[in-house]
Amino acid sequence: MKIKKSWTIGGAAILLAGAMAFAQGPGGPGFGGGPGAGPGAGAGPGAGPGAGMMGRMLGTALGLTDAQKTQAAEIRTATQKANEPYVAQLKTLRDAELEAIKAGKSDAELRNLAQGLAVLTANIHANHLIGEAKFWKILTPEQQAKLETLRANMREHMQERFGARFGQARN
Repeated sequence: MKIKKSWTIGGAAILLAGAMAFAQGPGGPGFGGGPGAGPGAGAGPGAGPGAGMMGRMLGTALGLTDAQKTQAAEIRTATQKANEPYVAQLKTLRDAELEAIKAGKSDAELRNLAQGLAVLTANIHANHLIGEAKFWKILTPEQQAKLETLRANMREHMQERFGARFGQARN
């Protein structure tokens, strides 16, 4: 499959963001809704195929059927539901971290809090992987190939734009 280079730079970035965001939990943590950011970050509860602009664009690019869009929305909802307790725990832990910093807690106590964050983040990430695997399974081989092309184009764009942060830039 050949996609115009001018389209891949901007369009693939948006579409890939939609593909990655589909399994994200509710808006709070991380870039694009993953662990690490504050309130309002990411696409929010409607992120992913079958919901919002990103989902519509990804659905169009992959040629998702109505049934696939419904399945993707169900997968997204299940992933969000599975992550709800972890997201709530993350907020509580972040509040505890801030209080620990302000209270001058020991390095050991701060490390203990960080390890708690690592466990929660791992659980959220595992649910995202499970959701992405389920999404992959509903795609036809042709749609999977399109998604791989979009991912490769996005990876190349990120390397060109950000260099070493995303691997070696291609010259």
